[in-house]
Amino acid sequence: MATISTHFEWQVDSKGYRFERSHKPKGSLLGRREHDAIVRRGGGLQTRHPLEHFDTLYKQFSELDDSVEAYIDFASKFGPLTENGHAPEGDPVEDWRFWVSYMKHLIVVREVDPQKLIYDAPSPTEFGRMRARLVAQGPGGRPALRLIPVSLRDALWLQFAQSTVSGADLRTCDWCGTWFESGGGAGRRAGARFCSEKCRSTFNNRKKSKGVRS
Repeated sequence: MATISTHFEWQVDSKGYRFERSHKPKGSLLGRREHDAIVRRGGGLQTRHPLEHFDTLYKQFSELDDSVEAYIDFASKFGPLTENGHAPEGDPVEDWRFWVSYMKHLIVVREVDPQKLIYDAPSPTEFGRMRARLVAQGPGGRPALRLIPVSLRDALWLQFAQSTVSGADLRTCDWCGTWFESGGGAGRRAGARFCSEKCRSTFNNRKKSKGVRS
């Protein structure tokens, strides 16, 4: 059985992101912006590893409000959707809107008829672009295959796809309300009620006086 791992690091503007409206100056194409966009504020770029710390980030993405403020908040935490988001032109707001809606659609399809995902998969030129690299399995270990998403948008799709094939259930924590996966290959038992041991302990401690146990 081939060993496949994933690795994703992405850069985030330390000053965050802002909305910039489209404008088309008369008589010149210089400085032209054809779309409303989410653009950088011009701070230094910080490297982050969002998939390592948020195992249902794709679900959070799908639940974003249809608002510029929601897109800016997500970008400020996890970075722009694509490589264009690192450049002055930024990511068009209409792209944010489309991909949030599409991820929401994929999750609904998975719940209703997972087989349809095979035929409803996005084009690899738009969503789910990956680089592949051979890496060692530990010092002096045998070669293993590593998948590296090209952008945050691609990483979100990969995380969704991994969740789908793992057979894990998606649920919310009884204490903090965070989405998490249980059963399948998620690393948590099927039917788990809490996203972490800390939440389970906090819940039990708060309910102890009432005699409620998890």
